[in-house]
Amino acid sequence: MGLGRLIRTKQIVCRSLVFAGLAVLAIAQTAFATPAVGVEGTSLAVGTFDGIEARSVTDSHEVELRATGSTDVPSCRTRSLQAAPSAGIRIPDRASSSSTVAC
Repeated sequence: MGLGRLIRTKQIVCRSLVFAGLAVLAIAQTAFATPAVGVEGTSLAVGTFDGIEARSVTDSHEVELRATGSTDVPSCRTRSLQAAPSAGIRIPDRASSSSTVAC
């Protein structure tokens, strides 16, 4: 009688773990598949360099980048678009902003 109960408990635990794994997979896939809203990206150029050493310092951060060997550096323009009022998103006074970055 004790062995049957042990097997039944193991089956319940295994089924629960499988169900939890499937739930996590479904949630993760939904998050990865969510499209960007209010942002438009345009690829401008791709450059290939033998090596890179770059440094940027501002009041709020410091970034240092080093790469050896053949390195591709893409440059793209990102632009924030004004959302429709029906989307329920509050927009700053500027209708759009843009920047050119390595993406």
